[in-house]
Amino acid sequence: MNCVVLAGGRGIRLSPLTDCVPKPMINFKNKPLIDYVVEILYPRFEQIIIVVDYLGFIIQKHFQNSLFSDKLLFVYQRPDIRGTMGALLSVKDYIDSDFLVICSDNLYSPVDLDRLLLQKNSFLVKSVTSIVKDMQYRDAKFSLFKRSGFIYLEAGAWYLEKDFLLNEPILVEGSNEFGIPHTIFSDFILNNKKYRTVFASFWFPVGTKWELDYVNKNVKPP
Repeated sequence: MNCVVLAGGRGIRLSPLTDCVPKPMINFKNKPLIDYVVEILYPRFEQIIIVVDYLGFIIQKHFQNSLFSDKLLFVYQRPDIRGTMGALLSVKDYIDSDFLVICSDNLYSPVDLDRLLLQKNSFLVKSVTSIVKDMQYRDAKFSLFKRSGFIYLEAGAWYLEKDFLLNEPILVEGSNEFGIPHTIFSDFILNNKKYRTVFASFWFPVGTKWELDYVNKNVKPP
């Protein structure tokens, strides 16, 4: 089983905090966000592929002499295809089996990830009754998961078969970036019995200043 960590995003919504620091290195409880993800993955995988781009050298330097360095492989994202799907396709030559791909700027529970890894073609979701102000999720990310007044937010962690990499990448609306969720949902339309959702007991995105402030004030590490 392979593991891919997405750590190349520009983090514009966290500017000016990300003007000189990559988003995965923003602190939660005085520790970089990416540390929490790598700590969960380290005992579960033989190799952790981290896809970097914007200020990627800072992330590499951070882990250079860490306890995790023996399992880490850093790969820079291809410049010709952007977004999360672009990051994944940048490392497709390293993927030889089913794989987990996970965002480095979210907070996860190890229990939830273990449950995710029990079933291929599954992805983590969180059930909410409404969209919290300033979270800025696009309708396309969760439109297939509205049930009985609840909205199931896609949570940035996917356990997929290697054949997923053969799908045509799908553009995120109004951008030049290709998204993993959008590519999944395009395939979902034709193969809706293929995919499964796993509900997260603990998940917090940290993509905006509001979210960063919220988790630092209200959330304890898992």
